[in-house]
Amino acid sequence: MTNNSSWRIFIVIMLFFTAISHTQAQTLPIPRIDSVSMTFDNKVCIGWSVENADAIKKFVIYRKRTIDFAYLPLDTVYVTSPWVWYDNNVDLSSERWFYSVAAMSVGDTISGLASPHTYITLALGQYEICHQKQHFQRTNYVGWENATYEMICETNSGIFFRSPMPESIASVPVVPGVENRIYVRARWNSNSSTSMSIMVIPDIMQIDTHVGLRRIENKGLNFEVEVYSSPSRDRRSVILNYFSTDTEVYNFQQEVALATQSVSFTIPVKNLTGSFSVAVKDICDSIYLNPHRVQAIGLNMIERPNGVYLSWNEPEGYPNLNYTVFLNDGYDRVIAQLSGQTQHYHQFYNAAISVSSICFWIVGSNDTLTWISNQRCINTDEDLIWPNAFIPDGDGFDEVFRPVVKRFYPDTYSLEIFDKKAHRLFISNHVDQGWNGKYQGVLVPLGAYIWRSNYTISGKKYQKQGVVNVIY
Repeated sequence: MTNNSSWRIFIVIMLFFTAISHTQAQTLPIPRIDSVSMTFDNKVCIGWSVENADAIKKFVIYRKRTIDFAYLPLDTVYVTSPWVWYDNNVDLSSERWFYSVAAMSVGDTISGLASPHTYITLALGQYEICHQKQHFQRTNYVGWENATYEMICETNSGIFFRSPMPESIASVPVVPGVENRIYVRARWNSNSSTSMSIMVIPDIMQIDTHVGLRRIENKGLNFEVEVYSSPSRDRRSVILNYFSTDTEVYNFQQEVALATQSVSFTIPVKNLTGSFSVAVKDICDSIYLNPHRVQAIGLNMIERPNGVYLSWNEPEGYPNLNYTVFLNDGYDRVIAQLSGQTQHYHQFYNAAISVSSICFWIVGSNDTLTWISNQRCINTDEDLIWPNAFIPDGDGFDEVFRPVVKRFYPDTYSLEIFDKKAHRLFISNHVDQGWNGKYQGVLVPLGAYIWRSNYTISGKKYQKQGVVNVIY
């Protein structure tokens, strides 16, 4: 037999066996992937089925990425084992793998590849702390076009939220401060696929609701109110409520920096003894009110000869405060320190005064709060009040012309009375010695007479003059 004949016989034999092998491969059923799913520890689980496994010895698992040219075999599973395989070698942060399965016969013939399937991936978005919702995005399951999706959030206590997710972007309610597991489940026919799980611990609102009043000061036209508020990350503003009456309320608000502990408000005075309450607002506009209202201190004053009578209200809910009474006659001076008392009489003495007014105010205090009242002032330029008429008719009333001393008696004093021709009719060097309307023992005619006075009070000199009418 020639060499050419031998080669022909060899080629025929090889073609015969190739045809047999091809026929066997065509007769091997192609597996069908039922699901590619993720376990809760984020392993890939591939499950498949096949119509007839009689000629199958084992299955071959393949995978590839979108950027890869071809599928690469990973592992084999014997037909006698469960038709499930787990892929532990997946980096979910940067990879997405497509999986396929082929059947292998006893003679190591390989079937065609199953249609590729891949799992659902998730990507976190923004967390809404105000609504306690976590935004996220999913990919579609590849391998079945008409799958329906639902999003699920569960905590250690069980499933917290479950809802359909028809769109690829959604937000899911979460429980702040605890571990939340977020995942998506796709369903089709009798199969399902669970996505990768994302574990999140949503942030808790960080707001310190400790807020209160530190100082209430009446500055005359305005209240200056100092509020303390504990710094916290999610604090937005501090609110001051001013109750001028029980039904008339004014609200003032200031946004504050993170580290700010003290906030000052300047507001118009509507009522000396109005009251205040405070609140803090967080970044979600929730308001945390300190319900305790604090009343301001209002000072009243009645002028008396040689003194003043001071009285003030006790702030509601604050009995037995410590009160300090201040006087300013050119210098701030403490004139009384009281406990629980709300009145004080101050007597003047002829000390040197170089100012035209003397002012009083009250400071109340306890361990946490200071009250500063409004000021009440007296005009020292008007310590002698001069009448413009008197009636020397002998009935005992208004018989003498002289000044009324409000507080301070003059240190030096002179009073002169003149008629219209400038003739001096009377002179006195003591404030208690007035003119009785007579000149040389005879009552002067009715009419107007000129008076002139020079005096000093507490070292300050005064020159006054005017007209007094004699009536009888």
